[in-house]
Amino acid sequence: MENLNNIRAKNSGRELFRTPRYAFEPLFDYAPEWFSGTIIDPSAGDGRMVALAVDRGNTHLHLVGDISPDERARWNTNPLLAGVEQYVGDYLTDFRTEDMFDTMITNPPFTKAQAFVERAKEHVDGHICILQSVAWMGTQKRSRWLQNGSGLRWVLNLARRPRWEFDDGLPGASNIWDFAWYVFEPGYTGRPEVDWLFDAT
Repeated sequence: MENLNNIRAKNSGRELFRTPRYAFEPLFDYAPEWFSGTIIDPSAGDGRMVALAVDRGNTHLHLVGDISPDERARWNTNPLLAGVEQYVGDYLTDFRTEDMFDTMITNPPFTKAQAFVERAKEHVDGHICILQSVAWMGTQKRSRWLQNGSGLRWVLNLARRPRWEFDDGLPGASNIWDFAWYVFEPGYTGRPEVDWLFDAT
């Protein structure tokens, strides 16, 4: 197995980490109703997760953040995606909206994921879906937050580890971590349910 430091060094200059379709399409299949209303992805990369909702017939007003310039140009020439609003900036400090969204789906930076969830509660009144490693729920401080008041409703484990894709078209190194979708429901106070997501392959 390739040394983790070598993998990090290799990938450090590649800014856009694309989430492979097989890592999020099973979530859409698991609960299609979560993705039938307005959707926000504040760390969208190339916007492919919101694009899947549009491809499946969801024509509501959506919002994607930090989408790459090349992808922004592509979206603006696609009549199906032209109605999706875009913004560039730090979601935690620059983002402002008075609109409420039904769902968030995003793959945020590991160190900012908890702050993303708390920020999302200000403008998402449905499901907040965050892709993170299984280890994300392992620290003592975060564990207490997850257990007490975070609104964690489901932990949906991916049966297949994501292999990130990059701007240059080259595949990333095989992932050494297991990942799950953490799904939060604002106001939920019970214990989370655990399930597994399987892709078509």
